[in-house]
Amino acid sequence: HDVAHLLETHECDLLSAPGLLESLRNKTDVLLFNPPYVLTPSEEVTLGGVAAAWAGGKDGREVTDRLLPLVFDVLSRGS
Repeated sequence: HDVAHLLETHECDLLSAPGLLESLRNKTDVLLFNPPYVLTPSEEVTLGGVAAAWAGGKDGREVTDRLLPLVFDVLSRGS
């Protein structure tokens, strides 16, 4: 369909890459987020590696709760 040139992807730790949040501000039409949600000790959330795939912290929401406050700022406003 020849749309690859229209897409920009970022794989990072919840928009923490330097300058990324500002460059995405009000420009993101689709945000895909597959957070870990398994109850784990909070320390496991920051371990990285394969543990980060499931470590959701003590309430299973630690990763999600880090992203939610940023969503409104990065999503485009639509027309």
